[in-house]
Amino acid sequence: MIGYIVLGILVALSVIIGIKAYSSTHYKLEIEREEHDKYLRLFKFMGKWMVAEEQGQSLVSSITNLDEDICILGDNSISAVLRSKLDKAGVEYKFVTEMENCIGSEVVIVTDISQYELIQGKLNDLGVKSISVEDLFYR
Repeated sequence: MIGYIVLGILVALSVIIGIKAYSSTHYKLEIEREEHDKYLRLFKFMGKWMVAEEQGQSLVSSITNLDEDICILGDNSISAVLRSKLDKAGVEYKFVTEMENCIGSEVVIVTDISQYELIQGKLNDLGVKSISVEDLFYR
């Protein structure tokens, strides 16, 4: 009888450990999938940007066509390239890394394309109009 109780406890422990191991592995895979999707989206965007530039379309002209007080939000590779192009074109803009510093700008260009929806919601709560740098290609 004691053998069956011990066996039952061992089986229960095995199931619990197995579930925890699966849960942990599943969580890690989900994080890796999100990272993969983030970098794939960034890669596709940068490729699209390069092709557009080759065809004579300029992200800078899309920004100047906005004809508004521009604020660039984000400190990443997209932001660095965009700021360099805006500087070379003599376009005035404000650069910030914190959302709260965007208050007062007419439009904020969000350079973190993978988190745009989340950032847009927070900027809306602050009463700030925003656009994703990715969406500038569709204007």
